[in-house]
Amino acid sequence: MGERLDVDPERVRALASGFKDASQSVGGLSGHDSAEQISTGLTDTSVGGACAAAASTAGAALTAISGHYGNLHVHSHNGANDYVETENVSVDKFTNLGNSN
Repeated sequence: MGERLDVDPERVRALASGFKDASQSVGGLSGHDSAEQISTGLTDTSVGGACAAAASTAGAALTAISGHYGNLHVHSHNGANDYVETENVSVDKFTNLGNSN
Protein backbone atom coordinates (compact mmCIF):
# COMPACT_ATOMS: atom_id res chain seq x y z
CA MET A 1 0.00 0.00 0.00
CA GLY A 2 1.06 3.64 -0.39
CA GLU A 3 2.59 6.07 2.00
CA ARG A 4 0.65 7.74 4.79
CA LEU A 5 -1.09 10.95 3.76
CA ASP A 6 -0.64 13.82 6.19
CA VAL A 7 -2.50 17.05 5.55
CA ASP A 8 -2.07 20.28 7.44
CA PRO A 9 -5.46 21.95 6.96
CA GLU A 10 -4.10 25.34 8.03
CA ARG A 11 -1.44 25.22 5.31
CA VAL A 12 -4.10 24.30 2.76
CA ARG A 13 -6.26 27.19 4.00
CA ALA A 14 -3.26 29.52 3.68
CA LEU A 15 -2.83 28.31 0.10
CA ALA A 16 -6.55 28.93 -0.47
CA SER A 17 -6.12 32.46 0.87
CA GLY A 18 -3.28 33.04 -1.60
CA PHE A 19 -5.53 31.89 -4.44
CA LYS A 20 -8.23 34.30 -3.25
CA ASP A 21 -5.73 37.17 -3.16
CA ALA A 22 -4.54 36.31 -6.67
CA SER A 23 -8.13 36.17 -7.92
CA GLN A 24 -8.84 39.61 -6.51
CA SER A 25 -5.58 41.07 -7.82
CA VAL A 26 -6.08 39.75 -11.34
CA GLY A 27 -9.75 40.69 -11.22
CA GLY A 28 -8.74 44.24 -10.38
CA LEU A 29 -6.62 44.38 -13.52
CA SER A 30 -9.61 43.62 -15.72
CA GLY A 31 -11.25 46.90 -14.69
CA HIS A 32 -8.49 49.04 -16.20
CA ASP A 33 -9.94 51.60 -18.59
CA SER A 34 -6.96 53.28 -20.26
CA ALA A 35 -7.39 51.20 -23.42
CA GLU A 36 -11.00 52.37 -23.61
CA GLN A 37 -9.89 55.99 -23.26
CA ILE A 38 -7.31 55.54 -26.01
CA SER A 39 -9.70 53.78 -28.36
CA THR A 40 -12.38 56.45 -27.76
CA GLY A 41 -9.91 59.13 -28.84
CA LEU A 42 -9.09 57.14 -31.98
CA THR A 43 -12.61 55.96 -32.85
CA ASP A 44 -12.32 56.51 -36.59
CA THR A 45 -8.92 54.87 -37.00
CA SER A 46 -7.76 51.30 -37.35
CA VAL A 47 -5.57 51.82 -34.28
CA GLY A 48 -8.66 52.67 -32.25
CA GLY A 49 -10.44 49.52 -33.40
CA ALA A 50 -7.39 47.37 -32.75
CA CYS A 51 -6.97 48.90 -29.31
CA ALA A 52 -10.62 48.26 -28.44
CA ALA A 53 -10.38 44.65 -29.66
CA ALA A 54 -7.18 44.06 -27.70
CA ALA A 55 -8.72 45.58 -24.56
CA SER A 56 -11.74 43.34 -24.91
CA THR A 57 -9.60 40.22 -25.40
CA ALA A 58 -7.30 41.12 -22.51
CA GLY A 59 -10.26 41.87 -20.25
CA ALA A 60 -11.86 38.53 -21.05
CA ALA A 61 -8.60 36.69 -20.41
CA LEU A 62 -8.04 38.45 -17.07
CA THR A 63 -11.61 37.72 -16.02
CA ALA A 64 -11.13 34.03 -16.89
CA ILE A 65 -7.83 33.85 -14.98
CA SER A 66 -9.40 35.55 -11.98
CA GLY A 67 -12.24 33.02 -12.10
CA HIS A 68 -9.80 30.11 -12.21
CA TYR A 69 -7.97 31.44 -9.15
CA GLY A 70 -11.36 31.87 -7.48
CA ASN A 71 -12.20 28.23 -8.21
CA LEU A 72 -8.84 27.11 -6.81
CA HIS A 73 -9.61 29.10 -3.66
CA VAL A 74 -13.02 27.48 -3.21
CA HIS A 75 -11.79 23.95 -3.92
CA SER A 76 -8.73 24.14 -1.66
CA HIS A 77 -10.66 25.83 1.17
CA ASN A 78 -13.49 23.29 0.94
CA GLY A 79 -10.95 20.47 0.66
CA ALA A 80 -9.33 21.50 3.94
CA ASN A 81 -12.75 21.62 5.62
CA ASP A 82 -13.73 18.24 4.16
CA TYR A 83 -10.45 16.72 5.35
CA VAL A 84 -11.01 17.94 8.92
CA GLU A 85 -14.62 16.74 8.90
CA THR A 86 -13.65 13.30 7.56
CA GLU A 87 -10.86 13.00 10.10
CA ASN A 88 -13.23 13.90 12.94
CA VAL A 89 -15.75 11.30 11.78
CA SER A 90 -12.99 8.68 11.59
CA VAL A 91 -11.74 9.55 15.08
CA ASP A 92 -15.28 9.24 16.44
CA LYS A 93 -15.77 5.87 14.74
CA PHE A 94 -12.47 4.49 16.04
CA THR A 95 -13.21 5.84 19.52
CA ASN A 96 -16.65 4.23 19.51
CA LEU A 97 -15.20 0.98 18.22
CA GLY A 98 -12.61 0.99 21.00
CA ASN A 99 -15.26 1.76 23.63
CA SER A 100 -17.49 -1.11 22.45
CA ASN A 101 -14.84 -3.74 23.26
